[in-house]
Amino acid sequence: MDAGQLAKASTSLKRFQTLRDEALAVTPTVLRVGSVAVRMRVCDRLVEKIALAESARQIAAQTVGRAQGHFNKAMASCEVGQGMLNSQGPTTDTLRALESVVNQVETHTRRGQALLDAMSAREAAAKLDSVSGRLHSCQQALSLAATAIQQHLEQQEEQAAHTAAAASGAAQPTASPASVLQGQEISQIVEAEL
Repeated sequence: MDAGQLAKASTSLKRFQTLRDEALAVTPTVLRVGSVAVRMRVCDRLVEKIALAESARQIAAQTVGRAQGHFNKAMASCEVGQGMLNSQGPTTDTLRALESVVNQVETHTRRGQALLDAMSAREAAAKLDSVSGRLHSCQQALSLAATAIQQHLEQQEEQAAHTAAAASGAAQPTASPASVLQGQEISQIVEAEL
């Protein structure tokens, strides 16, 4: 049942239960009449179906609420990560913190998506699609930023190693000609291959 039918069924159910209770209060032996008893059993089965539909709808609403909660937590973590990128420089600590934030975002997103995948209600899933899209964009931006920071740190390490090697090469003049010669040979080989 959709939401409109369920509301109408609930209203009719309440009216039926009120009238049934009144009829049984006035004439308790009314159920002894065969045709009335059959109709009451049919109505009782409908009451059960309506109760099951209401229960399923409440479970779906709770599931949507839980999924929304996970997506909200993921979005908050993502915003924290973006704030870190804007306020901190590219350091190893920043990279570790950013990777931790990305892991939190992925965890909450995965949990929220698992809840949505388990649902059959398309209208509820459609409500959360926009949040899921924004979250995916933010998650990608954080991952790209983490990769960029990692590359920046690796370049800094290479430059530091190169500077240290150049400084130690200047201190040892005998090692310098051999390394220069090897560098020239490597550049000649590379040029020959091109």
